[in-house]
Amino acid sequence: MTKSFATLIFLTGLFFSCQNSDKELKKTEKETEKDTISLTTEITSDEDRFPFDFKILTYIVIPNTSGHDTDELKNLQKQKLWFGFYHVEGKSFEIKPVSIRFEREFDGIMDNENGPYTGIRTVADSNENCLFAFNPIFNIEPKNLNAYLPLNTVFKPGTKKTFRVNGIEYTLSASGKRVKEEYLEGIKDYKLVLSYMNSDASEKEILLMKLPTYEEYETPSIQVVFAGKMDSDNFPDFVLKDNNQYYLYLSAGSKNEKQAICVGTEVIFGGC
Repeated sequence: MTKSFATLIFLTGLFFSCQNSDKELKKTEKETEKDTISLTTEITSDEDRFPFDFKILTYIVIPNTSGHDTDELKNLQKQKLWFGFYHVEGKSFEIKPVSIRFEREFDGIMDNENGPYTGIRTVADSNENCLFAFNPIFNIEPKNLNAYLPLNTVFKPGTKKTFRVNGIEYTLSASGKRVKEEYLEGIKDYKLVLSYMNSDASEKEILLMKLPTYEEYETPSIQVVFAGKMDSDNFPDFVLKDNNQYYLYLSAGSKNEKQAICVGTEVIFGGC
């Protein structure tokens, strides 16, 4: 074997070795991308959260919170009658009138010290144990409420809670796939479902909320703030909290068969 021929064989082997290494590298990059892409999707609208057509019929405000101006402020200021949703103790809640006003305040990020001030503070005249306030909807009246679940029951994937209403057994269950990157944990394809037996013994399922991708530095979860009867029918209603944002679900808002749909969402003051 001549020296030049040996050199040719060596270079040929090196070429194919580089080709294989490049393929392996691309394969590894593709697999890595496949593992991490699940946490890069952002939820851009409420349409991603709710599996049904919905229209916000009431706004929720949180007593004694601060934030920036929003387009909804003028509409909120026009609202004269507000109901407060109060946690009394244990599974006891109450709905009663509450006075809400919106005061201007200095915002350390947006404002100069001499004004004008664009900050807003939501003030309630009786905020003790008041979780939120909302404008009356579906003829809801002041009343005492008994919850079926404890306050702020956490629903991570795999959580299942059962309760009975007028002899009918209801089950709330959460599902989803946990995903993890180097510094980030999250949940993919999160779903919160309410299921129960119809009068004809068939099982009914209602998808309350879905989150295609939900990313946080800690594994996130949905909280059921309240499960009980708020409106006039016998179907359970819910107050859900997603990443500290409140959502009000009422069965009176549904058009056809019994179900609970989102009719109110929290007005968030903030954003730059």
